[in-house]
Amino acid sequence: MKWANIFLLLFVAQYGISQQAIRGKITDATTQNAISGATVQIKDSSKGTTTDDNGIFVLPPTPFPVELIISYIGYETQSLIIEAPVADLLQIALTPSVTLLEEIIVSSESEEITLSEFKEYSVKDFEIIDSQLIWIEYHGTFDADILTLSDLDGQALNNLDLKDINQIEGLFKSCNNQVYLLTKYWGYPITIEETALSLGQAISIDTLDAYIKPCKAQDQDWLYYVF
Repeated sequence: MKWANIFLLLFVAQYGISQQAIRGKITDATTQNAISGATVQIKDSSKGTTTDDNGIFVLPPTPFPVELIISYIGYETQSLIIEAPVADLLQIALTPSVTLLEEIIVSSESEEITLSEFKEYSVKDFEIIDSQLIWIEYHGTFDADILTLSDLDGQALNNLDLKDINQIEGLFKSCNNQVYLLTKYWGYPITIEETALSLGQAISIDTLDAYIKPCKAQDQDWLYYVF
């Protein structure tokens, strides 16, 4: 009986070692700033999590070895194989994508314009508004994303620093041509007055999904929805 108990204790101890939570911090390889909202997924499983405002993530206890897939918009996806439990906080640096959007082609009634390849920064998303182009860009020397407004020749007219906006996911243009800056939880209407850019009051993603995104067309003052 005594040996059985010892064996059981050894088994439980060994099982505890082979099943341990994984903790880490994800940063920008260029700026060393923490990346909030990065996705950490255990390969070939449904287990995963995202980083907090300090770039920290915690995965539940899992058997080793394990392969992690780390991704975030504007960065190269990275895989990391962990052979055994690690007591220290894992330090993971993501490399910004060189160019997410190499070329934008704008077609109009009179001509087709091709904006030259962007090499100094990455374009995450863009929308065309009348005769202007608005895009979210990431620049390796900046600490945050930037909202840029240009004409269709690619000449920048103005930009807005988005350093106070977290977990940016992209842009959305509604049926009445209102463009929104989308984050994980909020949508911000973008106001353009001549060449000035500003963000309006935040709208929850649930409200935007329920009342703005379903709109398919506008005719004068009437908005038409499809449900």
